[in-house]
Amino acid sequence: MKIKRQYIQKKFDRENLLNKYFATPGLLPLILVLDHLKPDFNVGKILRTAEFFSLKAVYLINIPFFDPLPAKGAVRKIPIKHFANFNECLQNLKDEEYHLYSFELSATRKLGQINFPKKSAFILGNEEFGVSFKNKDYPEITPLIIPRLGVTESLNVAVAAGITCFEYVRQVEPKSENTINT
Repeated sequence: MKIKRQYIQKKFDRENLLNKYFATPGLLPLILVLDHLKPDFNVGKILRTAEFFSLKAVYLINIPFFDPLPAKGAVRKIPIKHFANFNECLQNLKDEEYHLYSFELSATRKLGQINFPKKSAFILGNEEFGVSFKNKDYPEITPLIIPRLGVTESLNVAVAAGITCFEYVRQVEPKSENTINT
């Protein structure tokens, strides 16, 4: 396991360096904030989703490295910004005048019941522990839940990121010829 971790760390270091040189913000100002996620495949998959939807950036809180392989090259395309803790990230988002939303199982407002401003940031927490802060301590953050019909309590964080990005894009997307037809 230690050898695999060292291999992933080495690949991450290389991709992270390339990110600094080649990544550029996408067409939409949405920022995804990944709060204390495990460094497994979810972070890479979320980066791939962020690049697919042409988002501004992905902010990582206390995620020193991750496996870049599931990103399928998106690490080189979408800006990544690292933060040691949530308050540092929060201050950066406030300075940029972002509206903040976190996804919580205990939230009462449902995704789809709110119109997102263009400058929105979605905070996605660890699948096991949720976000690293108490929502009651941050009234400027609107807690949301993805509506469910089944009995499964929660979604995989990468799936939740895709659903939330789609809802944001559905609301604010500039109409273009790049829209995928199915």
